[in-house]
Amino acid sequence: MMIVCWKLWNNRNRWLWDGKGWSSMDIVLSAESILQEYNSLISDLAGTRQPKLNQVWEPPDTGCIKVNFDGAIFPELRTAGVGVVARDCARVCMGWCQKHVELPVAPEHAELLAAAEAVDLCIEQAWTNVIVEGDCLSIIRRLAGDEEDDSTISHLLSKVRLRAKDINCCSFAYVHCNANIHAHNLARAARDTIVGEIIPP
Repeated sequence: MMIVCWKLWNNRNRWLWDGKGWSSMDIVLSAESILQEYNSLISDLAGTRQPKLNQVWEPPDTGCIKVNFDGAIFPELRTAGVGVVARDCARVCMGWCQKHVELPVAPEHAELLAAAEAVDLCIEQAWTNVIVEGDCLSIIRRLAGDEEDDSTISHLLSKVRLRAKDINCCSFAYVHCNANIHAHNLARAARDTIVGEIIPP
């Protein structure tokens, strides 16, 4: 509630000084994004993410491909970006993609859309042994588990889980955001592309 009030105050100042402001949906999405980042930081400080994670990207074992994904919200555009990058044990980039998408229902939705693109890339490239990494712990936990989900993203979650079963060996892993920087940069850069366009085609 405090975050929403703060965003409302900022919006009031924008109208007062700039003559323009955000829509109510933009305010809610921005507040949700800030809250998610805050909870992530608190979780790290509280030591709830065990074991202690490396803050640098680690290559996979020989014969395995590691695929990192990330999502980014652009409230002012009412859109989001997703980024995916795949590398092998020698740190060689085996594939990548980025996509500019319509406004998701929540920040977690953007992360899940990115995870879906990561799994699709694995299937398109016929990779049989992959680790799919992301820095959103709640999404990774739900993808790695098999519990029923009744959230607003349950349908897409089930779809990604089902698609992942088409890969011979596919696991989901949480990684520190500092080790996910390449996927993050791709997601942010998607802002400058056409909505609905995936790069490379």
